[in-house]
Amino acid sequence: MKEKLDNLENPKNLQLEAKELQTQASLLLTYQHLINKHESCVILKDFEDKECAIEIDKSMPLNAFINKKFTLSKKKKQKSQFLYLEEENLKEKIAFKENQIHYIKGATEESVLEMFMPVKNSKIKRPMSGYEVLYYKDFKIGLGKNQKKISSFCKTQGRMICGCM
Repeated sequence: MKEKLDNLENPKNLQLEAKELQTQASLLLTYQHLINKHESCVILKDFEDKECAIEIDKSMPLNAFINKKFTLSKKKKQKSQFLYLEEENLKEKIAFKENQIHYIKGATEESVLEMFMPVKNSKIKRPMSGYEVLYYKDFKIGLGKNQKKISSFCKTQGRMICGCM
């Protein structure tokens, strides 16, 4: 988790990438009528009279490529806006795990450690015959989807007392 936290992208970089993609898509949309279908790279002047080189993916139509640029721009912008939540969440998880480790290291009784063991008191078995068998503590519970399946379950178990939901 610490590696994940360290590898999080910088929100400012994401915003710059989003703005660049937005500009490229806008330029392509504006000058779409001037672009040859067979070109793989186009040099266009942006709205501030700067030249901008844009690589075009020839595996898809130009309209789809422009839409893809707009979509990527939108995704990066949203990711940059909510990156602080992911960072906060990872920090909370790391702090929680560190507290658990500290608590376990300081434990002197076995009963304290049992708290961290997974609970194995409820099991679900799904036989092929159309009903479910649940085990809760020492009780076996059979559930069927309809009366016919419940009665067949009761007959196979040797009991006549069954109910339906």
